[in-house]
Amino acid sequence: MKSAAKKKEVYVGTWLPEPFYKAENEPLDHIKRQEEMSYAYLVMLEVLSPLERVVYVLRESYSFSYKDLSETIGKTEANCRQLYSRAHRKIGRTHISEAKNTVQPIVAEQFIQALKQGNISELVKLVTEDTVIQTDGGGKTRAATRSISGIQRIFAFFKGIWSKGSFGDEQVPIKVNDEVAMMVVENAAPKAIWLFDVNPDTRTVMHIYGVLNPDKLPKII
Repeated sequence: MKSAAKKKEVYVGTWLPEPFYKAENEPLDHIKRQEEMSYAYLVMLEVLSPLERVVYVLRESYSFSYKDLSETIGKTEANCRQLYSRAHRKIGRTHISEAKNTVQPIVAEQFIQALKQGNISELVKLVTEDTVIQTDGGGKTRAATRSISGIQRIFAFFKGIWSKGSFGDEQVPIKVNDEVAMMVVENAAPKAIWLFDVNPDTRTVMHIYGVLNPDKLPKII
């Protein structure tokens, strides 16, 4: 935990979690646990301390009692309650719902198709002034070091990427954390993964995450 925290302290630009891209030989139980957490959920967990994160995930995802939590992390039940309460205040309620699970693939596919066609005007119809883009290059490849928001800035961002040919040879829809994402392929190798957090009520994209750091990408397709 300390090593990971230290790496994040000296990290260049935005740090994003490594996407869970399902490999053919992954054990099914491991796949199920990972896919229960959307990518946006993993990003939100990063605001928590290590102990808050453990308590929150075990309680929310696995229904651990405070007695079980106490035995697992070596803290009193009262401390576990405080840790969970703090985590809950920080992270709020997640947007995981059956509606979102149904709408996310539709909106993400529309976004990907607009990108594949270079139709940036159509693409920005799927975002709002509150939509935020975050990219993670880890200092190893070019990426925006700050968040990008607002329709005009998002339009300029994607238009610039497209005009420079930075979307590679192919833009392939894939499943990441049980949601539709896009893998950019160049020279038959993954170049980036773009992920989309969708508002099911407005059918728009709330957050766009671009993972460009080669250390966080699968080595093969």
